[in-house]
Amino acid sequence: MIDRNELAHLSEEELRARLDMERLPRHVAIIMDGNRRWAKQRGLPVLQGHRAGSRATRQVVEACVELGIPVLTLYAFSTENWRRPPLEVQALLRLIEVTLRREREELNANGIQIRHIGSTEGLPPSLVETLRETEERTPPQLHFGA
Repeated sequence: MIDRNELAHLSEEELRARLDMERLPRHVAIIMDGNRRWAKQRGLPVLQGHRAGSRATRQVVEACVELGIPVLTLYAFSTENWRRPPLEVQALLRLIEVTLRREREELNANGIQIRHIGSTEGLPPSLVETLRETEERTPPQLHFGA
């Protein structure tokens, strides 16, 4: 068993060397929660927390690609989010839309397929269209062999 305190002092290269690639999961799921709390604890506007969450999401996607984890599910907007102040909801939905538009070509170039699996009810038409376009622009990648 590895001591967490020991891990904290290792470089990224040393951490990777200790990974047992056979034991890595094939599917990682993340409930994106805590961005508002993170921002409030730092005295920042709530939207800054959501932006920080977006940057962290990119890091997770990159790590999954590097580690060969084939499936990542992000629970990015829940029904509880609709209860937030309307301006925050609008800003969060706009952030999702802008991020998808900005990242989708690179995602496709890296063999990442985006699929929206939730409801689109109540979403702005522009976001629904962005989701549809992103799915079209990130088609399944065919892999053959072992």
